[in-house]
Amino acid sequence: MSRMRGKAPPGRSSPAAVVVGIDVSKNWLDVFLHPDGQRLRVENDTARIHKLRTRCLAVSAKLVVMEATGRYHRAAHVCLHTLLVF
Repeated sequence: MSRMRGKAPPGRSSPAAVVVGIDVSKNWLDVFLHPDGQRLRVENDTARIHKLRTRCLAVSAKLVVMEATGRYHRAAHVCLHTLLVF
């Protein structure tokens, strides 16, 4: 029985999934892309959120997480919710 069952062979690394974390405030979305280490500050308005969505699609983000702030997260949630297709 092989000891490598379920493991990637040495020398072959699969690309890490990109996870997007968003800190929400009234005026801004502070965004961090992991594992790339990219940090962005985006205005919390519809036009900028759509640009953020385009950026997330470009890096093939697999997961987007944000805090629920009562109402300030809603526009970003609605726009970014469609990123993940199951």
